[in-house]
Parts: sequence; C-alpha cells; structure tokens
Amino acid sequence: MTITLERVPASGPAREELTALLPGYLRGLGVDAHYPYLPLYWTEAGRFPYLIREQGRTAGFALVRQLPDSGAFEMAEFCVLPDFRARGLGAQAARALFAAHPGAWRIGIMANNAGALRFWRTVAPQAAVQPPREADGEDGFWMLSLPGAPPTRASDQTAPPQDAQQVRVATPADTPAILAVDALALADPARARQITRAIEQGQCRVALDAGRIVGYVMQDHGFFGHGFVSLIVVAAACRRQGVALRLLQAAVTACDTAKLFTSTNQSNVAARRLMAKAGFVPSGMIENLDEGDPELVYVKFVR
Repeated sequence: MTITLERVPASGPAREELTALLPGYLRGLGVDAHYPYLPLYWTEAGRFPYLIREQGRTAGFALVRQLPDSGAFEMAEFCVLPDFRARGLGAQAARALFAAHPGAWRIGIMANNAGALRFWRTVAPQAAVQPPREADGEDGFWMLSLPGAPPTRASDQTAPPQDAQQVRVATPADTPAILAVDALALADPARARQITRAIEQGQCRVALDAGRIVGYVMQDHGFFGHGFVSLIVVAAACRRQGVALRLLQAAVTACDTAKLFTSTNQSNVAARRLMAKAGFVPSGMIENLDEGDPELVYVKFVR
C-alpha cells in the first residue's frame, strides 16, 4: 500500500474533485456542508490543499493551514474515504503531511468523535519529535498539539519538505511550463500537440521543485491493455538530481493495471540505468523503429 499527497492546483479536475468530496465529509460530521474557507486555499498564503491517492485512486483529502500568529501548522480537515479505512492508510497519510510540513502542529477534534480521538491519539505520538500535549479546546473541541523540533544550527543539513518536491497531475495551465522544459517540443509542433492532448486527458504528471515545474511524465493504459510510460523529460539544469526517478515512481503508483511497460533506445544508457533503479526488467526488443538503434522494452509488475 503506497499513498501519495497531491497538492491541489487552483483550477482543474483535482480542485473539482476536492470541492465535490467536502460536503459529504462535513455532513458525516453533523455540521453545515457549506465550507466558506475552501476558496482561501488558493488565494491566501499558508494554506495547503491535498488529495490523498492510493494507486492512482482518490482515498481522501486534507486541508492544512499555517497559523499566522505562531507559525504552527493546523490540520484543518482530514478525511479518509470509507472504502479506504481500517487499512493503515490514514496513518500513512498523516505522517506524510507531518513530514511535508516540519514544525509544530495543532489538531482540533470534535470531542464527541470517538473514532477520530482514537486515531490521532495513536498516530500523533508516532510522528511527534516531542511528546504531544492534550488540552480541552473551545466549542466542544479537543486539541492535540505536536511541538516542533528543537531549533537547529545553520550548519545542520535538512532534507527539503516533501511538498517542495512533489509530483502531481498536470493541468492545462501548466502547458507552457511543461513545453518549456522540453527542447524537442519547442521545435516539433506534433510533439507539442501530443503533450497538450495528454495534459487534457489527465495522462501527464509534473515534478515540482519549490513550485517550479522541472520535468514531466506521460502515461496511458493502452499498451495491449496495460499501462505504458511514453515520455519522461527533465529540464536540462535539473538532471541527475533524482527527478526522473520520482516521476517514474509516480507513474507506477498511478498505474491501474497489473503491469507497467515503458521503452527506450538501446543507445540511451541513462534511461536504461533509470529503469533498473526503478525496478523495471527487460521485456523484449523492437527492431526497425530507429535505424541501427533498437527499442528496448521494460516492464514492472505493479501487483
């Protein structure tokens, strides 16, 4: 079981999906299904909307905001859909959110929500760098606070937050930035049209580095009924930094079939090394596509 956090962009299918999921979640809590704060997640700094995915399927969502007074992060809303509960997925998603936003956290739970109380009392201590603190909140809420890590020296080496290096589904608004990282697309209108169609069909994912698109992967499920990765492109200045591997791993996670195929020219040594590192194995060879440079086919057994 592998989950991914997908940061929801300001427009496109992911935002529509989150907007559609929210009312049912609120009604399940017994509160008003109208949520006036949702638009602020795309207009106000310090707000982070996520969809939780498992194997490409939507398993839930989370709304995280950073409190302006203390700088702590707040789990404003957290939902795992009924079909995905009782499998450890919620705990995995919560830990991923904590890792994506390192620091102090605050979680408010309705005091009469016994299931949520049990969940957070179990998960929070596993993720906290210091023992969590419990307190009675206001208006029938129970509060759990996770202190942040002690201050670090400037010389300490820390990994970038997960959110800064995410992979998400591309939206039409991303098209210019995607084409800009692909020198061949800029010179070949047919390739540019191919990429644009993939984006429109939800078959393209982008890798971000501090909010900037640095690469993309195209994937469909039409290779003899199996998934197929047709293109992986990384901006020239960002190669050899693990971007291609992140993109390929995201394609594996999103694959809806038991096998995921891809291919590369025999002469492309870097791509062949990438396939091996990502766990793909050779699955044949196709002659006569490029003269004197056969196409090598690879497969990964997803499940």
